[in-house]
Amino acid sequence: MDYRRKKKLTFFTIGLLFLLSGVEYAVILPTIWRYLQTLDAAPYFLGLALSAFSLSGLLSGPLFGHWSDRTGTTKKIILFANLFEIIGNFLYFMGFSKWLLLSSRLVAGIGTGAGSAIFGFLTRSTSP
Repeated sequence: MDYRRKKKLTFFTIGLLFLLSGVEYAVILPTIWRYLQTLDAAPYFLGLALSAFSLSGLLSGPLFGHWSDRTGTTKKIILFANLFEIIGNFLYFMGFSKWLLLSSRLVAGIGTGAGSAIFGFLTRSTSP
């Protein structure tokens, strides 16, 4: 595969990651409080569920960034991170219990850590 095609596919996977991150803001954030109320969750559970996403993104970001710096590949890292976001969002919509919802937010948050790999790719592929 030539360099130009590889770069286009990497940009496509970056767009896919941003699309899935947009789902977080457009679908999940407006519905999470009502969803937790149907599961008889205490009000503090809203804070737990929202912060679980950010916490797992905070912890996975340096790992994905280190992986990207070591290997120099970005597309595989983003696709791997997309799997976490997709699985986490499917778990969110299963909705058996408030604990499943909390764990789904933890799993989906791992995918946001790919942002560090994206920024690493952008700094490697642009001129100083």
